[in-house]
Amino acid sequence: MKVDEIVDLVDSSGTVKYPGISRAEVRERKEELIAQGLYQPIVIVVVLDDDGRVVAHVRGKSKGIDGQGEIDHVCGVISAGETWMQAAHREAAEEIGVELVDLTLVTAGVNCYQRHRTLAVARYSGQPTVVNESEVSRVFLASSDELATLVDDGTSFVAGYFDDLTLALERMIPV
Repeated sequence: MKVDEIVDLVDSSGTVKYPGISRAEVRERKEELIAQGLYQPIVIVVVLDDDGRVVAHVRGKSKGIDGQGEIDHVCGVISAGETWMQAAHREAAEEIGVELVDLTLVTAGVNCYQRHRTLAVARYSGQPTVVNESEVSRVFLASSDELATLVDDGTSFVAGYFDDLTLALERMIPV
């Protein structure tokens, strides 16, 4: 995260209510802002291959206490003035090095992290790969059954991972 990165805070419906605040200030004032009904907007994209397998990744060292080593979908903060679609494309390129195809909105609302989450599903063009090891340490393809097996083996996933996966698969784009 860049210290000077700027975001717009939104209400529970996703309407901008507090434009142009630094992420550092959001982190410092998180509880106060949430109590006022102001949320940091994020995008989460469940990325699938043509066989319906999920492109999953392991969060890198820069994530620290914010999920380092946990399996996640493509996700990130929506920057000030950015649409969720722009953020989705940017995050996919930054995290797994692909271009999104058939990006489709699944749902939007406040999630378990008290952030306003826009959830989408997409296919991709290119080869999923680690772009920046400090952000993402590993990228892999897995079916939903294979991911469930990882849970049984004690692998850690970010909170809400499987809820988001289920919603996205229900909205999955036909091949």
